[in-house]
Amino acid sequence: MTSPPTLWKSGFSCPNCGVEAHQSWFNCYAANRAPSRSDIHKQQPSPTSDAAFGMTPRVTLGTPSPNIHSQGNIPVQNISISKCYSCSEAAIWIGTRLIWPKFTPDIKPHIYMPPAIKADFVEACSILQLSPRGAAALVRVALEKLINHLVGEAVKPNDGIQTLVDRGMPERVQKMCDAVRIITNDSVHLGTINSNDDLASATKLFHLVNAIVDQTIGLDILADEIYGELPHDKIQFVENRKRGAARKSAASINTGK
Repeated sequence: MTSPPTLWKSGFSCPNCGVEAHQSWFNCYAANRAPSRSDIHKQQPSPTSDAAFGMTPRVTLGTPSPNIHSQGNIPVQNISISKCYSCSEAAIWIGTRLIWPKFTPDIKPHIYMPPAIKADFVEACSILQLSPRGAAALVRVALEKLINHLVGEAVKPNDGIQTLVDRGMPERVQKMCDAVRIITNDSVHLGTINSNDDLASATKLFHLVNAIVDQTIGLDILADEIYGELPHDKIQFVENRKRGAARKSAASINTGK
């Protein structure tokens, strides 16, 4: 599982090259600033400055010049730059949000996820960076559709989860369903997930939904596929064993044993 870009984290999946790599962090300094009323003398660009040659002022990585009289030492607040060890490309952050390049988490829907649920899953993933709260709302829609799919009818998420538990759904799957239900509900109605949160917390919701699909749909399909490839006589032997066990159980009930 790769980790999404997160402010000041020492390593994550690079938004430029996609490699999970170490990241170096830099503050941003201005090459110049707009004149203010406190300026006594009008600032003139030096003959060697970018402005003198009609060039756009550059933003470079690293420590600024120690010349305290240079306006290149002016720190730009709330802007950070990360540099990938693998590709040496930079990423620009404003506050806690990655602004450039655009990052779409590489989270693929489970291969056996029903199409209607997959559409919401993919759309949620596409807006995760820009709106974690909006992504959480779509994940909740996907969970509701998944529960309805498993139950076989439209139900409230809480009631649907209990129905599945009554039908024998493992406790670990119940915990995953309730975790997604509670987190997404709180994020939508209480605003506990917002644009200032790192992507790691919101990304876990997608992995949980994939895990629920795997445990409730994927394993059944895989088991049926493998079982169906067994020799017919072996399958018949197993079916006879099951029928024999059922008759024995029924006889025990009838005799009160």
